[in-house]
Amino acid sequence: MLRSGVSASARSSASSSASSSASSSAPSWEGFADASFVLPAWSYATDGERAVLRAIVPRDALDDAELRLVSLARELWEREGQGRDGHGVEAASSALSASAYEELCAPEEFRRLVRDALGCFQEGALEKVVLAAPGLLTAEVPFGIGEALARLREGYLGCARFALPRGKAVFLGASPERLVAVDGGKVDVDALAGSAPRREDDALAARALLESMKDRREHALVVEAIARALAPVCASLEVPAEPVVRTLRNVHHLSSPIRGELLGRASVLALAARLHPTPAICGTPREAALSWIQAREPAPRGWYAGAVGWIGEGGEGALWVGLRSALVEGAKAWLYAGVGLVAGSDPDAELNETRVKRRPMLSALGGLPGGAV
Repeated sequence: MLRSGVSASARSSASSSASSSASSSAPSWEGFADASFVLPAWSYATDGERAVLRAIVPRDALDDAELRLVSLARELWEREGQGRDGHGVEAASSALSASAYEELCAPEEFRRLVRDALGCFQEGALEKVVLAAPGLLTAEVPFGIGEALARLREGYLGCARFALPRGKAVFLGASPERLVAVDGGKVDVDALAGSAPRREDDALAARALLESMKDRREHALVVEAIARALAPVCASLEVPAEPVVRTLRNVHHLSSPIRGELLGRASVLALAARLHPTPAICGTPREAALSWIQAREPAPRGWYAGAVGWIGEGGEGALWVGLRSALVEGAKAWLYAGVGLVAGSDPDAELNETRVKRRPMLSALGGLPGGAV
């Protein structure tokens, strides 16, 4: 796991009027270092009908490796059947007891920040900036991580689910956006920017997103930055001329899958360093966007929008952006969402988009009646 690189740990006087609950209920990222790497005792991955189970076995125990794999497979099967979460704790079968939810950036403060960004665009200081703000969900009893992951699996099969415990807290989510993947000399990156909520006339909503000049401009900035970062290390690069609409359970996204043939051997970490943070989570120009975020966002991002995934011994691997996520500590959960702002952004529409993007985690943690999203 790599921190987002856009930590907003300080406020400027311009944002001092933010909701008072933002400071009194700020998420604690204590124990979450800037980067964290773990050598797993075992790993299990599925890809369609293919499943792979890997185990780390000491050299002097190689003769028992096959028995170790069989034992692990049996344990996984039993855990799945008993509904245990990632910590070996029984997942609750009853409805979760979420009791209160509040936005930690008051709506008027959020709108003011959007207007502030619009002023920066007009002055030419920025082309795009991403504004993120958390909400706080509280419950009567500690949240069940296993149950939340199960709900995310049911509703967001096309996303990368993760649960990373550190100290008393867990960083939990289901990301739709792959930052970078490396396999056999090939690199894959997902450019995902430009969003619209799903609605009753869903086909019209998707078409309107595809035809939105504001969203197309926001998306183009991300595609251009990714192509520019990868071009020096690729022998060939396939960049779609037009985005497509990728539809999730609660939202439509503009998506451009970018593929390349690497010039030489390059690790997924080296490529992540070239790409991260992309304009999809930060903005452009990068340094100006970082400064804007650090001065104005109402709460620290921590690992939100950082890179989470796996790295193989040869440098291959896949990293996703830590979006649609929450920091869960006992009976409290801080739910994160961000929006990309460009010229033409509407404060009310952007506020609504953050609420839509929090719904996957809000639902997974039991904060919506009937599991609605």
